[in-house]
Amino acid sequence: MIKSSRNIAHDLENIIHESIRNCHPEKILPPYLKNLFIRPPYALISIGKAAVSMAEVFMNHISVSPDINCVITSPEYIPENYRNDLTIYPGEHPYPGEKTLSTSEHVLERILKSIPGNGQIVLLLSGGGSALFEIPQPGLCIRDISIITKALMEKGADIQALNTVRKQMSAVKGGKLARLLYPREIKALIMSDVMGDNLELIASGPVTPDTSTFEDAQTILSAYGLDTNLLKGIKKQKENTDFSHVTSTLISNNQTLIDQCRKVIHKRGKQFRLLPFSLSGEASMCGKRIADYIVLAVETFPVFYIGGGETSVTVRGSGIGGRNMEVALKAGLELYKTPYTWGVACVGSDGIDGPTDAAGAFITRQMLCENTVVQGEKALKNNNTYPFFKSLHSLIKTGYTGINLNDLFIAFLDKPS
Repeated sequence: MIKSSRNIAHDLENIIHESIRNCHPEKILPPYLKNLFIRPPYALISIGKAAVSMAEVFMNHISVSPDINCVITSPEYIPENYRNDLTIYPGEHPYPGEKTLSTSEHVLERILKSIPGNGQIVLLLSGGGSALFEIPQPGLCIRDISIITKALMEKGADIQALNTVRKQMSAVKGGKLARLLYPREIKALIMSDVMGDNLELIASGPVTPDTSTFEDAQTILSAYGLDTNLLKGIKKQKENTDFSHVTSTLISNNQTLIDQCRKVIHKRGKQFRLLPFSLSGEASMCGKRIADYIVLAVETFPVFYIGGGETSVTVRGSGIGGRNMEVALKAGLELYKTPYTWGVACVGSDGIDGPTDAAGAFITRQMLCENTVVQGEKALKNNNTYPFFKSLHSLIKTGYTGINLNDLFIAFLDKPS
């Protein structure tokens, strides 16, 4: 029996919500805390989009409370209810500003004054930390970093390019925070939002050795058509070569999210296949690649396809939307050309896709006709996918998720109706 559009959409949304819930730090973090040796005096620092959830779980499961705790995130990543003993400091995202700077300077000063050299630092790190925690290199101001970050993002720079430049501009990234906190022992527990889990790139690697160079950053600016003189104000700092006081542990990543999605679908007794490639590159091109692959690979019906990763968007229009909406819409427009019954959905696991209140969107064959196809193509051209999906009542809103593990794509494919 062929599923209705409503049933397909319902299944996709439920699978997404359950998969994200199963990746919450409450499910993932406790096993790592059992073997974490903590001795006072110590400070808890939690930075990133998942800072509040990670800090709460930590505080709920440890027996020795920290002497101080500092949680750095932005308002959209603060849940309605959280432990009242958490000290939350505001930062800005995706572009750092004066609030990020003042918070970062205050937190660093507080830790250096409160925790002696023989103390410990527990660092809970998640994506978003590049913008939320930042102090510029001497010779730059926070506005310089914001301008360069925005320019690179609008030109579709991926996280590797973006954070390679950020590390060179920062006085606390690329391992420099580890030098500032030395000789205090640092135990970092990290939630990865970077495909490949390169610790240098997650939140721009504040306590991880930096293998990139100033010349690498200049090359990237040049490749994206930006003025390399933007970095001329940087004064070379002493290199940090001693990381013997740092221990970093990865606790979850995009594969964690994919695995949970796979388990959810398997538990429902449904067939699934994993995409053999990660979501990457220009969002709309990735959507087309996914659709092309599904059509060629399908062997049995009905079946789900699961994929994860992180795309980028080169902003050419003046609309409102996000990379996940563009992936879902383009995949849908391509699948509409086939005879199959289908539904696709793509979301950001942090609950926010672009500058919107949605995590992403879903679309099914029955939602499209000649008119909506034309509207969809216009929406992609103008980067205006949010109003398009809103008109179809197919935005996916998860609210605060407490995680940041890149993006999740799910497609459902069945025989022609």
